[in-house]
Amino acid sequence: MKRPVIMRATAVIAVLFGIPLLLAPNALLAMYRAGELNVPGIYNSMLYGACLIGLGVMNWLAAGASHAEARPVIAGSTVVAVLGFLVAISRQLMDQAPPMAWFNVVLFFVLAVSYVGLLRGAAAPDTASAAALERVQ
Repeated sequence: MKRPVIMRATAVIAVLFGIPLLLAPNALLAMYRAGELNVPGIYNSMLYGACLIGLGVMNWLAAGASHAEARPVIAGSTVVAVLGFLVAISRQLMDQAPPMAWFNVVLFFVLAVSYVGLLRGAAAPDTASAAALERVQ
C-alpha cells in the first residue's frame, strides 16, 4: 500500500477514536462492553484522545510530504503502533479483556506492519523525489 494511503487511513482512525475518548470515554468503552472508568481513568482517556487527534493531524499533513519529510512522523507512528500492539495483545492474553478488544489487537498489528514497512522502505526515494532529482541533474 502506498505511504499517503497508510498515513491518511491512520489519521482517520486516530481521529475517530480520539474524539470519543476526548469527549465521552465511557461511551466508547460501553461499545466494547467494558466497565465505566473512575475519575483518573476518564482524565487519562481524555488525554489519550487528545494525543490521538494530534497524531491524526500529523499523519494527515505528512501524507502529502516527501518520504524524507514524512520520516519523523513515520518513525513516531511506528513506535505508537508497535507499542500499542504489544499493550493490546498482552492485555488480551493476561487480563479478562472484553472480546471486542481483539479489534484493537488486529488494528494495531496492521498499523505496526504497515509502518515498519514504510520505515524499512525509507531508503528508497519517492517517485516524485526521484523525478525532481533527475530534473536537477
